Amino acid sequence: MKNLLYTPTALGMGMKVDKTIIDTIETKRLLWHGHLERMEETRWPQKIWKWTPQGRRKRGRPTRTWFQEIQDAMATKELRQGDWWDRKRWKSRSEKRRQP
Repeated sequence: MKNLLYTPTALGMGMKVDKTIIDTIETKRLLWHGHLERMEETRWPQKIWKWTPQGRRKRGRPTRTWFQEIQDAMATKELRQGDWWDRKRWKSRSEKRRQP
C-alpha cells in the first residue's frame, strides 16, 4: 500500500472543517477588539487596553504586540478603525475566511 501524505487542507476537507485554527483565532481576536473599543472608557478592560508600560524593552528583536496582530487581521479582512460601531458588519467581516 502506498503511503499517503495529507496536507492540512486535505485533512480539513476530509473532516468537513471550513475554518483553520488561524481563522478562528483571528476571528475571536477581532470580536474581542470590537467589544473593547465599544466599551466605556471607565471600565477596567478598557483602561488596561489603553495603558502603556514604562521602562525599557529587552534587547533583541521586539515581540509582536497584540495591537499589531489586530491591525494585520483588520487589513486582511478589510476592516477600518471605527467599523466596530456597526456590530453586524464587524461580525460578518471578522468571520470572513482568509484567502489561502
